Amino acid sequence: MRVSSRYLPAIVIMLIALSAVAIKPRGKTEPVAAAPYLYILSPDAGFAAIDLSARRVIANGRLPELRSIERVFANPFSDNVFVQSPVLSDTQGTLPTAQLVELTRSPVGADPALRFARWIHGPTPLSRMLWTKSLSKDRLLMSWQDEHDNVSSVLYDTATDQSLRTIQNFVVRPATCLGSDGQTVYAVSNNPKHEITVLNVKSFEIKASSYEQLGSSTAYYKVPAAADGCLIAFVERIQTPTAASAPATIYVYNVETNATLTRFNINSFGQLALVANRNLILMNVETLAPNTIGGKVIGTRRLATGNVVLYDSRDGNEVARVSVPAEGHLAGISDDGSSLYYLSPKLLTIIDLDKKQVRARIEHPFDHGMLVQQSSIVLWP
Repeated sequence: MRVSSRYLPAIVIMLIALSAVAIKPRGKTEPVAAAPYLYILSPDAGFAAIDLSARRVIANGRLPELRSIERVFANPFSDNVFVQSPVLSDTQGTLPTAQLVELTRSPVGADPALRFARWIHGPTPLSRMLWTKSLSKDRLLMSWQDEHDNVSSVLYDTATDQSLRTIQNFVVRPATCLGSDGQTVYAVSNNPKHEITVLNVKSFEIKASSYEQLGSSTAYYKVPAAADGCLIAFVERIQTPTAASAPATIYVYNVETNATLTRFNINSFGQLALVANRNLILMNVETLAPNTIGGKVIGTRRLATGNVVLYDSRDGNEVARVSVPAEGHLAGISDDGSSLYYLSPKLLTIIDLDKKQVRARIEHPFDHGMLVQQSSIVLWP
């Protein structure tokens, strides 16, 4: 699953301490110490550091080792940052292949710069990075696709820079979580088969599961839309949304216990975020508008309305509505669940989820982007 191009032009990395959320414990790995800055990465590998206390950019620079940055992967277990960046992998130097890069952050009190640490390459020279999941301070689970479209996953030790095991029949996906035992990984697919693949990273046993039983068998659309640890918010639709009506059912489902915790109906659509310890589901509400090409209307397109709606995840009641710039997206949640980060061109809006209002607006130098924090709360467009 690739990130929509509308959100690629800049990538924000929030380096904030890991703290307790709904699914715990997360293995035996200790939380990292609090990091004082937000980092924004641009597609041409530039960066800007934001001091949250001062509410301004305090440093910027460029990572000269990288051609560009395509994606960032969350790392809850250390301050190091993993990004996806293309390299020229054929002999003529014309075929870019996505690889994994590790970046390091300066110590607290030092110049707040990000620095290149190393490349992490796939099993073959033409292997392309699909997705990466941090399992602990020194373990990554990575999925790669080779030049023949074969997909395999690799368990990698960052401390020794070694691949520990190659795993077939398992693919790391955006909706992938680490179970409370610290060794069971659940990968939730977004496909008509509604698959959940379960991997034990100690025994390497793989089991097949499914969320097919969730909701209605007549639904034409049922997908994972947001995650907080192994709690996944699924959206189910029986009919196609229109400008006038968009009925849907949201389920909060624990993939570790195969239990539906709650469900409720809404009549809207948009990007979601799940914040379990605040009993909130957030939606960046969108609408459908005519898609005009060359003076002719061809279908419809989705447009943000400039409203973030906060739903109580226990009963589906709307508890608040906050105005934000119309062009933008939900970018991340603070580790303690108290703040929502909404990223739009040149502006980061911080919403206080306890007071249900805007806490701060901070200017940044890039047009669009993605914020990845050190927590289990995962959002995707």
